[in-house]
Amino acid sequence: MRSIRKNTNIILSKMNRLVIVLTLIKIAYGLVGYDCNGNHLNVTTISLNSIGDCSIQPTMTETQDIYIQLLQLSEFEFTNVRQCKVQITRIVYYCGMHFHTSAVHNGFAEYLHETTDQQCARMHQDGTFSLGPQNLIVGLKDNATETRSLVLAGKLTDDGSCQGTQYVDPYGSWEKVIVQATVRISLKSAVVPVRIEANKILLKSGTVCTFSEGNCLDAEDGYTYWQPQPPSPCKFDQYDVLYEGIATKIQEIKTNRESAQPVYALTTQEVTFALTKTGEQPLCGYTLLSTEHPK
Repeated sequence: MRSIRKNTNIILSKMNRLVIVLTLIKIAYGLVGYDCNGNHLNVTTISLNSIGDCSIQPTMTETQDIYIQLLQLSEFEFTNVRQCKVQITRIVYYCGMHFHTSAVHNGFAEYLHETTDQQCARMHQDGTFSLGPQNLIVGLKDNATETRSLVLAGKLTDDGSCQGTQYVDPYGSWEKVIVQATVRISLKSAVVPVRIEANKILLKSGTVCTFSEGNCLDAEDGYTYWQPQPPSPCKFDQYDVLYEGIATKIQEIKTNRESAQPVYALTTQEVTFALTKTGEQPLCGYTLLSTEHPK
């Protein structure tokens, strides 16, 4: 019994010490801030017990509602392009005695037929394309593909008779032959971006061409044409209007001769901004105000 009481006293004594130790621990508060301007660690100690007196001079400002245009430099402009792709698969046969036909050297070929700007424009406007007096293709449609079978040279009849003639193309020349072809025509038109400063136009296929040249060959969509625009000396086409309307001009009033730069601010459900004027730039009779924003 004495042993039990002795053990109990020892346990109570240890618990009292534990309670005393716990009560001596104070709760500490910390203030953590993050500097997002760089990757370097910046540790600053701030005392929360002794705070000095803050002597802040009241700032006097005046506000004025003015009409503004908020502009942003545009990296891209847009232009219309038209594309024409005429693919020809042709076979050349020799037309011999008794209408006997036979294969010739280099008789089979597949190639992309060159189309000029005028031909491509006519295909888009009228839906027609000619591969010779006897081969007028009609019914072409924009952003569609048509396939036709034609006889490019010579004559063929339903009973199997033939009449050969001379034929020349980039792959050879033949006498007394007939030429059959399958023609596949694809027309496309689109609005694509242009990088004005780089003088580059970006086609839908990913092909990049020189904008000032007005045309290029797209491996996927064929011969491509557009109207190159001469650069404007005022460069009005290089600005996007982000906002146009009434905004508040906030100007700090200083007692000394130093003038503070005004702030232009607006807060609505659709648009919110506050930009400080950093300079002025004359442009073709207008005065543009630059801000701290890089664009």
